[in-house]
Amino acid sequence: MFRSHHAMGTIFELLLFGEAGSIEVNDLELAADDAFDLLDRLEAQLSNWIDGSPVSVMNRKAWPGPVETDLVVLEALKLSR
Repeated sequence: MFRSHHAMGTIFELLLFGEAGSIEVNDLELAADDAFDLLDRLEAQLSNWIDGSPVSVMNRKAWPGPVETDLVVLEALKLSR
């Protein structure tokens, strides 16, 4: 089974293997949905292109000094160093 999803300005693709008609295929579909949902949540928090995202807000407000942000954004920034 092949699934694709557009997020963060790119296309994410998953190739999932399972027996046709089995419960395993349903589990794979749910796992793909979960993965794509996570990508959408991360994009909503970390995108500089979405006006209301914490990263966009931080970029707009940070010029005079330090700003507060949520833990997800802070951890992502730490990992990106």
